[in-house]
Formats: sequence, C-alpha cells, structure tokens
Amino acid sequence: MEVSTQTNRSSLPEREEVENGTDRNMFPSEVLSFCHRNGLLTELRTAVELANKCFQPTRWEARLERDPETGEEWVALMVIVPSAVVPVREAYHQYTTQWLHSAPASALYLIRISYDLI
Repeated sequence: MEVSTQTNRSSLPEREEVENGTDRNMFPSEVLSFCHRNGLLTELRTAVELANKCFQPTRWEARLERDPETGEEWVALMVIVPSAVVPVREAYHQYTTQWLHSAPASALYLIRISYDLI
C-alpha cells in the first residue's frame, strides 16, 4: 500500500499548528493511523521538522509503505531538494545524526527518509 501527500515548503505549519489539529491536513489518514497505532506521532513531527531544517526542501511527501515479502510497514518521508549532490549529502548526514539522537530506537525503522534532487 502506498499513500502519499505532497506539501510545499511555504505551506508547512509551525509545530504549534500541528499540535492544534492540522495533522490531518499534513499527512494521509493511513500515515496518521499507523503513527497512532505505533505511538509515533511526535516522532513523525520531529522527522518533518528535522527534514525542513536540514534539507530546506521545496516540498515533501509522507506515505505509508509496506514490504510485500515481509509485510513490514513504515512511514516514508520523501524530501524534494533543488540542490547539488554534496550539500544534500551533508544535509542527509546532519539529519541522520540529529534523528539518531532525538528519536527512540523504536522509531528509527518505522520512519524513514529519502531525498530526490531536482
């Protein structure tokens, strides 16, 4: 199952707006349900904040992905970045370092990030 939503950077709400109920405007219902079932909503918000801080994407999308062989599910956060390879690799390293220090171990495999250069 693959569900996605795209969000332009200019329309991304601040953390307070997310906490006040705009999660359903930012994320597909399948992503929110998965995060609620796994206690990951705070971590998803953190992942988006870190992605915005580190990558400064023009847009991003979140979708629920599932491995057809194992049935394993996770949230895939795709950031779309208009940049050269070297700065994006540095941004990815910065994101990964901060994500490893801020997220609980249970969230590390359930929320994954990738990027696409434009």
